[in-house]
Amino acid sequence: MSRLRRLPFLLALALVAAGGRAFVPERNGQEPAIARGGVAREHPLASPLGAAFHAGRRSALAEALDGKGIVVVRGAADTRNYLEFRQSNDFWYLTGVETPGAALVLDAKSGKSSLFLPPRNPSHESVEGPDLHPGEEAERITGFEQTRSTAELEAALGALRGKGPFYAPLAPEELHQTSRDRAEGFERGRERDPFDGRPSREKAFADALEKRLGAPIRDASPILDELRRVKTPEEIEAMREASRVGAEGMRAAMRACRPGRFEWELAAEANATYLRLGARGPAYFAIVGAGPNSIVLHYYRKHRRIEDGEVVLIDFGPEVNYYTTDITRTFPANGKFTARQREVYEACLAAQEATLAAVKPGVTIADLTRVASEAIRKAGFGKYILHGPCHYIGLAVHDVGEYGKPLEPGVCITVEPGIYVPGEAIGVRIEDTIVVTEKGHENLSILAPRTVAEIEAWMAASPPR
Repeated sequence: MSRLRRLPFLLALALVAAGGRAFVPERNGQEPAIARGGVAREHPLASPLGAAFHAGRRSALAEALDGKGIVVVRGAADTRNYLEFRQSNDFWYLTGVETPGAALVLDAKSGKSSLFLPPRNPSHESVEGPDLHPGEEAERITGFEQTRSTAELEAALGALRGKGPFYAPLAPEELHQTSRDRAEGFERGRERDPFDGRPSREKAFADALEKRLGAPIRDASPILDELRRVKTPEEIEAMREASRVGAEGMRAAMRACRPGRFEWELAAEANATYLRLGARGPAYFAIVGAGPNSIVLHYYRKHRRIEDGEVVLIDFGPEVNYYTTDITRTFPANGKFTARQREVYEACLAAQEATLAAVKPGVTIADLTRVASEAIRKAGFGKYILHGPCHYIGLAVHDVGEYGKPLEPGVCITVEPGIYVPGEAIGVRIEDTIVVTEKGHENLSILAPRTVAEIEAWMAASPPR
């Protein structure tokens, strides 16, 4: 990182040391904004991105289908446990509606869409609060011209027979802390289980639709995946917000770290910051590994006491307004890198810097993988590479999209090279959330300390708690 790019962080550090509040770095000549999380909504049941955003996504889907076909998307069912309801990604993307059991029907030819909502249930609302139900209020809040009862869904679909092929997403739904890769593995395992064998909810829905409509159901997931791969300005701003919150959580974890504390305590410090700044919660489980646990890629148990002289790797990010960030930092437990830890760390940082420099429209993730791998091999750590340096990010932490496609403005990825030296219990990963721009990229999580100097200065300036 150049000196000019370090100035926003150093300014923030000085402010915090003086008892002030940290500011987000300036961008596009605008005044810096106080780091914050959630945004005020016009109505408690309205989408934080606004009804116009979701209407635009439905229009984009109709255009992607060349105005042919009927799309049916079912929202998530109500929870079977005492977790707050969180809508599935595809349904929220197209509607902004958080009501359990809702459905969307889109006529790609006319561009018209109908939102199907469960009828009002006063008993349920008296326990869990108001919800959307068919009527003028729901139409005003969501921007849909027509809302209908879910009891009418089958008849409504029957009336659309003959107006083109039917589409529905067939990929497993993504709920809170869910990504496609993990969900697909779970569904395959359950379907192959000789003592279970249940198909996915999406496959069961498609089978039921085919039986009732007498027509095959085409998969809408690849089309939605491509729409979701390239973010709109509203989505990028939501990811900026998530990254601001995530960077503050990472700073809190570093501030709390010292020998003798437990891994789970750092996760708790970060998560408390996320919630205080308006996040729904974590985007994925906290990965906090000290010493030998730092080389375990997705170590989640967090049982170990942090010892003096170890490195600590924390990979943890929040979800804010349905969008996620993915940040990893590695730092010394006692606030000061040893010579060997610094050598490994700076090799990993150089690989990240080289990869970031290569991020621009037209390159592929395979191109970035070669850059990162070459930099790590050049530093003499080639045999310690355990994973690729990039994945898509957005509504899910491992977001959807075809990996062979060239990057373009609006695509969001992570850049996260890692070096893992098991014999020395040194695992280093440095990860940031990046958006591709017309001329290169923007690092959305830049506020989290990243260089050796930044990390050591931040930890030295943070009083024990």
